[in-house]
Amino acid sequence: MQIEKKVFSKLFKEKTNLSKHKTKLGVTQDIAAAMSVFNDTLDTGEKVAEIGLRVNTILSGLMQDVRYYNEYKTITRDDITQNIDYVESLIERSENIAEELGVQPVSIVGFQDAQDYLINAERVYQRIDNSPLEFDI
Repeated sequence: MQIEKKVFSKLFKEKTNLSKHKTKLGVTQDIAAAMSVFNDTLDTGEKVAEIGLRVNTILSGLMQDVRYYNEYKTITRDDITQNIDYVESLIERSENIAEELGVQPVSIVGFQDAQDYLINAERVYQRIDNSPLEFDI
């Protein structure tokens, strides 16, 4: 028992300032809590940056498409109108020649291609008219 008293007296001879250790423990808990919240903020920031890049890339492509649309819509519609008029005149001439020769117009080389072109040209013309942009850049 004597030995135990000696050991215990030496062990507890130095006083430990527990409030000092408690403060250190509180700071470490504060750091851990702050880092958890702050790292979440960094994750959110990364997502925001990625979205910004993705949206800018998409908008850049859209702006190019809108500029192309604005530049070529009227020109293309006008060209199609002129092409339709010209192809219709060629078809009419072909029909007259076929009648003079006593043959069917479809026997004239290119006649069917011209008729197909008219069908497609009118379809595309209608698509252009029915697909206006809802905004402009």
